[in-house]
Amino acid sequence: MQTTRFRRRHAHACQLLMLALLLGLIACTEEASKPGRPPVPTLNAPAGLADTEAGGKNNVGVSHLEMRHYEIAEGYFRDAIELQPDFAEAWFNLGVALDGIGKHEEATEAFRKAAEFGAHNPAIAGSEIVKQYLGS
Repeated sequence: MQTTRFRRRHAHACQLLMLALLLGLIACTEEASKPGRPPVPTLNAPAGLADTEAGGKNNVGVSHLEMRHYEIAEGYFRDAIELQPDFAEAWFNLGVALDGIGKHEEATEAFRKAAEFGAHNPAIAGSEIVKQYLGS
């Protein structure tokens, strides 16, 4: 009898936890997609890197960046860069994430690396945020 009561309480507690997590996820998604907020600039991995581990980490980071989960995204971009140090798009995205959490000196360095490795990429070279940080 006590075991059955314990199981019911445990199941109820699990259901409440799942509901709280779901509501938190919905709140995060709604916050990220509020009307009137400009979209966060992001760059997916280019075709040559899309199917690599580094490309995958970059693209997961982009998903978090789009939801404005800057700290989580930062970790994915750092992992991608560790795997592929000349990954311009990951450097760009890292700069955006760092900007989002107020680490402006680090963001400047990330954008500098993005511009160095991605000089051929018009999405990086012509980016407003890169121009703001690097004064170009």
